[in-house]
Amino acid sequence: MDYGNNGIKSGDLSSNTFYLREGVEHNVGDIGNYLFGRGMAELQISLWAAQTGAHVNNMLSGRRQNTGIYDFGPGTNNGPGLFDSKGDQAAMSRGYKSHQNYPSLLRRDMEWPKFYGK
Repeated sequence: MDYGNNGIKSGDLSSNTFYLREGVEHNVGDIGNYLFGRGMAELQISLWAAQTGAHVNNMLSGRRQNTGIYDFGPGTNNGPGLFDSKGDQAAMSRGYKSHQNYPSLLRRDMEWPKFYGK
């Protein structure tokens, strides 16, 4: 469920784009976390379990999961610390909670506003 990397590979997402969802801009890494949270809600996995799982994943294999597909500077690929970042956790939580406001996540619903970077 690595939506950021897989979204770029499939052409559905771009590394130089910000995705606006519910008044918050997300880069491709954060929109991936948002969609991961949404997926957990769709699968009826608790937010607590999803967030705890992300922390455990970062502790056990975070350094090995670096990506060369996008780079936003220091901290892009698992910054210092054992736990998942605050930003990643916040994006995941927003995605999870979006299930209450937007129960359908069909392809047409993915067409949210985009802002292209330099």
